Amino acid sequence: MGVDSYLERFFLDNTHPLTVELDLHLRVLDIQGSPDYFGFDTPAVGQPLLNTMPFLEGILEGLEETPSILPFVSTPAGKSTHIHLFKSGSTLGVIFLDATEEHDRLQQQQQLANELQLLKKKQEKLLLQLKEANSAKSRFIANMSHEFRTPLTSVLGYGDLLREMNDLPDKASGYLQAIERNAQHLLVMIDNLLDQARIDADELHISATQINLKPVFADLVSLIEPLALRKGLDFQLTVTDDLPASVLIDEMRLRQLLINLTGNAVKYTETGRIDVHAAWHDNDLTVTVKDTGPGIPEQLREKIFQPFQQNSGTSYQKGAGLGLAISREISRAMGGDLVLRYTSGEGSEFSFTLTAREMHPNTHPDQRLQANSILIAEDDPDIQALLAFHLESAGYSLRICGNGVDAIDAAMESQPDLILMDINMPKMGGDEAVKVLRQKGFDRPIIAMTAASSESVQHAAIASGFDEYLQKPIDAAHLKASVATLLSDS
Repeated sequence: MGVDSYLERFFLDNTHPLTVELDLHLRVLDIQGSPDYFGFDTPAVGQPLLNTMPFLEGILEGLEETPSILPFVSTPAGKSTHIHLFKSGSTLGVIFLDATEEHDRLQQQQQLANELQLLKKKQEKLLLQLKEANSAKSRFIANMSHEFRTPLTSVLGYGDLLREMNDLPDKASGYLQAIERNAQHLLVMIDNLLDQARIDADELHISATQINLKPVFADLVSLIEPLALRKGLDFQLTVTDDLPASVLIDEMRLRQLLINLTGNAVKYTETGRIDVHAAWHDNDLTVTVKDTGPGIPEQLREKIFQPFQQNSGTSYQKGAGLGLAISREISRAMGGDLVLRYTSGEGSEFSFTLTAREMHPNTHPDQRLQANSILIAEDDPDIQALLAFHLESAGYSLRICGNGVDAIDAAMESQPDLILMDINMPKMGGDEAVKVLRQKGFDRPIIAMTAASSESVQHAAIASGFDEYLQKPIDAAHLKASVATLLSDS
């Protein structure tokens, strides 16, 4: 079979052509094909075509030399056909070509397009609902964080005061340790939930400041070593001699990483030891935490870095299963990564490397500046008393107000050297009060205090006129250092 024969056969088999030749009076001159295939009666030669195909009335009249096409015309047999009409001298031509398969295919494509459009709309609606739900979740967690942090400020703060008392009975000292330990655990849980919400919303921010690393590691030992000793574990911290006196790093995030990893090591290790090694090289800080616990089974090596996952191969442990997932995200946000080195049966070794550029240390101002006066604007009486104790013991003279309106009046009247102001207060919040004070010309340092922990709140506080931001629960040493630094600069 030649090419021409093949094409002819293909055309005939797929289009079933029906051709009708007419005179100018629309009478049939010749007919080729099978009218019954399309559901028409066979027109007789010499008879008007409109007798069998009345739907063409009004269409055949006035045909020009240029052919015209009627696409996808339904026929009595349920076929879909393209009808070609043309004029050639004193004759007219009508050609029917079967287009049923093409019509069905186009309908299927259109149906698929419609279904895809519906699916797209459903997906957009679902994504919007998920976004709204995630936003609502983040707001809920942020609000709950605020509600938890305010009482935790008193619990931890007064716990610090009790610990400084030398005449505390041994039994009471044990009770105090339990209170502080569980309060710190609750605070870590709150921070982890908030950070996971930030990660989900792609809002995890890093704020690097110049810090001394040695107190950070000293605090880690004082916090984790008692927990390890209580379980009969040896705890050892090794810091290389080349550790700079001062580096540029996010101190809060670094502490969070250290506590998460060493806390996990204590939690999952029943016998043996925990070793922490810190080294600095070429503006990178590397910390390794190694334990003699059960290790991580191979099938869980990546799963443990997912949110709300724990090592199911161990006995039941408290926690939300967020520590490692958040720690890895924080490490990556700080220019490094968190990796697992040892596996099941050998204990675990986690290591992270962070960017920590060496800095020249700041001179630390004397924290006892007897002549300085401070105005405290805080509506919680317990926190008022706690702040007063720490600042009066540091030699500052104080005045205390319980709302923003009174704070403005007191500040303009007494002109304190510094103001500590809670953002959420009755009558007028600190965010409004600081704007009023700046408008009235008060140019001395004002420190914001709030239980809110989102970076947006912190940025808003600085933008509204505060000089610094302290997050509750407020650490006494951090409080005194911030106050002393601002007073020395003013």
